[in-house]
Amino acid sequence: MTRTRSLKPQHAHLTGNQAAARKRARSFSTAPFVAVPPGSNTAEDQAVDRGVEYFVVVEREFLAGPGAVAETIDSLRRGVQVRVTDKLPIKLMMADSELALVPLTTEPGGEPAAVLLHRSGLLAAVEALFDAVWQRAYPLRLNTAEAFDEQPESSVTELDRKILGLLLSGLTDEAVAGQLDLSLRTLQRRLRALMDLAGVRTRAQLGWHAARNDWA
Repeated sequence: MTRTRSLKPQHAHLTGNQAAARKRARSFSTAPFVAVPPGSNTAEDQAVDRGVEYFVVVEREFLAGPGAVAETIDSLRRGVQVRVTDKLPIKLMMADSELALVPLTTEPGGEPAAVLLHRSGLLAAVEALFDAVWQRAYPLRLNTAEAFDEQPESSVTELDRKILGLLLSGLTDEAVAGQLDLSLRTLQRRLRALMDLAGVRTRAQLGWHAARNDWA
């Protein structure tokens, strides 16, 4: 089910969508700002305080906007995972896998509007789009000077490569742990870290990502 809505007041629907998130919120942030300009999104702060995981992809042009860098650094400090890419296909705010708000492009001077997506095939397609863009984007990390750096996904260790290679060859977790003299808990913790690094949620996605990016 979809609905087209006006964005007046500008951030009412977006903040409501973030408030609806229980476990995970995902967004594409692009310039120009249609819904929430930097510094005014208190709904994100409240959601993070509730334990909601935030995953945000920003356009490089977005970071050139007034206040955008400071807000991004603040988000990173609070545990929001942020990645950057050259160009995003749409603006987006998604709450879990239940709701998504897609602001529509308008003519200069026109009234902003948005499509609100409920659980449907279209919402599933938007979710898949986010996952694909997330995997290709570069993670941002805070450095010791409290500024952020782009971190290409090259921080895979030789041990990680051995783990992935053995798993891709069909060995079980127990067999891989035995081969590499690791505890099962250590192996699974490392796999979880690799899934976070790749921005994926399943072992199958990790295997695909590892093969595509020469991790194994």
